[in-house]
Amino acid sequence: MPRLLEHERSEVVGMLRAGSGVTDVARQFNCARSTVNRLRERYDVTGSIKDRPCPGQPKITTPRQDANLRRVNRRYRSRSATQSARQTIGIRG
Repeated sequence: MPRLLEHERSEVVGMLRAGSGVTDVARQFNCARSTVNRLRERYDVTGSIKDRPCPGQPKITTPRQDANLRRVNRRYRSRSATQSARQTIGIRG
């Protein structure tokens, strides 16, 4: 099932606040009831329908360095990714 777009999320919350049932809303937007429940809970807790921030470290390399890494790895297929990254970041960084 595709993700709900932001305007669809706001419609879901509006319908729930207007008194529609979770099952009816899920049927209308062709999504699972758990999706509607999670969206309702997120709205109740945060007051927002936006996605929560995703965990993880920020990227270290720039898009230009990423392109260079791909090019180097295609050229030297036997070289490990660690060696390529060390060489690319050291020269270009």
